[in-house]
Amino acid sequence: MVMHMDLHINLRIEREKREWTQKSISNKLGVAASTYSNWERGERQPDLEVLIRLADIYQISLDQLVGRSFIPVPRKISVDLDLLQFFAEVQAAQEKQRNEIIRYWRFMNEKS
Repeated sequence: MVMHMDLHINLRIEREKREWTQKSISNKLGVAASTYSNWERGERQPDLEVLIRLADIYQISLDQLVGRSFIPVPRKISVDLDLLQFFAEVQAAQEKQRNEIIRYWRFMNEKS
């Protein structure tokens, strides 16, 4: 599964982290300030060459810039419904009860 965060949000975040102006970035890229502004507002998107240059300027990967992260998803998810129900009950229990269950679990694992 590939997750995407909006490029325009990342452009603004990276620029503001460095306390740079849109004008300073547009100068580095050799584009009009209004062009860069359009990218940050999500009205337009830079081409691949410009994206690579932006990633270099911000010293981050292209994947980071465009908000791409890879999260492997198993083909088949096996679920033990009894175990799922048990965890739901433990989560809903009072803290004292949860601590007792954890302590008992650790005690049982020490014996094995």
